[in-house]
Amino acid sequence: MPEKQVAPVISNLEDFANNLPGYLISESPVAVLPDYDGTLAPIADNPAKTKMPVELEAILHKIAKHPKVFLAVISGRGLKDVQKQVNIDGITYAGNHGLEIEYPDGSRHDYELPTEIQKNYTQMVRELKEKVEKNGAWVEDKKVSLTYHYRDTP
Repeated sequence: MPEKQVAPVISNLEDFANNLPGYLISESPVAVLPDYDGTLAPIADNPAKTKMPVELEAILHKIAKHPKVFLAVISGRGLKDVQKQVNIDGITYAGNHGLEIEYPDGSRHDYELPTEIQKNYTQMVRELKEKVEKNGAWVEDKKVSLTYHYRDTP
C-alpha cells in the first residue's frame, strides 16, 4: 500500500513561493482561484462561524497586489457573504457557484432564473423551510440556489 502523503500547508508567502517555485517571479500571468469554505477558511458546523485565518488574509493581500496574478475567490456562498468574509479590494469574487460575479471595476454578472422557474423555486424554498427547518437544520435562500444546512443537527 502506498505511503500516505500529507499536503503542504501554505500559511505565509514564503510557503507559497516554496511550494509553487517561480510562479510569483514568472513573466507569465497566473490565476489563483481558491474556494472560501474548506480552502481559505476551515469548514465549520455553521457557516456564520467560519473565519479565514489572519495569516492567510495577509498572503492573499500580497498576492492580490502582485502585477502578474489574477486572484478570484469562488464560493457557493452568496456574493455579498463571500465578499464580507474575505474583504480584499481589487479582486474578482464569484458567489453562488459563479451565478453572481463582481469584477474589480464594480461590473457584475448576475444570473436570473427564468420567470416560470423562479415561481417554482420560490414555492420549493417555502415548502422546504416549512418541512425541514427543525433541530438546528435550516434552508439558506440565495435567490437562484439554496443550501440545506444540517451540520448543527443532532
